[in-house]
Amino acid sequence: MRLLLLFLFVQQIFAASENGAQLNEERFASGVNGFSLELTKHLNYTSENELFSPLGIAMTAGMLMKGAQGKVRDDLYKMLGMSEYENKEKIHDMFHNVSQCILVDIKDKCL
Repeated sequence: MRLLLLFLFVQQIFAASENGAQLNEERFASGVNGFSLELTKHLNYTSENELFSPLGIAMTAGMLMKGAQGKVRDDLYKMLGMSEYENKEKIHDMFHNVSQCILVDIKDKCL
């Protein structure tokens, strides 16, 4: 429940984005970085030994977007600041590229 509330809160932060814009690597990185910064600002730490990965959370949201429909899918796009990009499939492709860059040492294929 806490995670759902966090997603809904963060999606409101990123509700405003460019209309009809084309997604590129810079805008993708900006959306994920913005999400990461806002997430970090709003987390309440209960101890000094907590670790989380904003990129991991963003990538999980990217995977959820692929299978989600309707309002849930729209909210996930908004949460990551990518709701108004025309080519939604490119968002998933960019998350795939990031994961490949992390998992495989192929520097030429990284964003």
